[in-house]
Amino acid sequence: MQEKKPLRWSITVVLSIMLVCSIPMFAAEFSADMVEQIGGKKGETTSHKICVKGMKYRMEQEEEGQEIIILVDMEENVTRVLMPAEKMYMEMASDDLTSLANDPFQSVKKTESMGESKHLGTETINGYKCDKYLISYEGTELMTQWVSKKLNFPLKIVTHGSEKRSMELNNISEDPIDDALFEVPDDYTTRGPLPMEEVPFD
Repeated sequence: MQEKKPLRWSITVVLSIMLVCSIPMFAAEFSADMVEQIGGKKGETTSHKICVKGMKYRMEQEEEGQEIIILVDMEENVTRVLMPAEKMYMEMASDDLTSLANDPFQSVKKTESMGESKHLGTETINGYKCDKYLISYEGTELMTQWVSKKLNFPLKIVTHGSEKRSMELNNISEDPIDDALFEVPDDYTTRGPLPMEEVPFD
């Protein structure tokens, strides 16, 4: 069986891999289009679907033509990566290296836990009033995030430094979401994590 490469979200600071994030992140119930951009305005842009309900969220993405679903349980600190074509999934801690590479929300939480977060006021992102925070480490600016006051969830994340990356949630809908979307289907089987050499470092 051919191994699938993990999705790619760079970790801004390597030190953050070694630290445990204890900051809870609570959320309302909504779905949105998750637009990620690599390399600034002229770089690569991808769009995925995200659903959030309470302490759980689901990201539907595509890697090399294959559908990938990421289920995150923030209360249990568990991330499950589903491969529907094979009816298989991997399970790992949400602060595991592979999880951080896959997930901008866990990456920003980890970075926030080891750095300093400065409140920069409020801005409106796609109709939602957000608190804007600059996250720094030892004087170096690492990330900026915009957290919705109503949804209590980041609607925009921007990394600083040599590699420019951004994530923004668009077309937000607060319609009810089925609980089953956040669970692994009964007919899926589990497999071990990817070898360390396959974890991307950008």
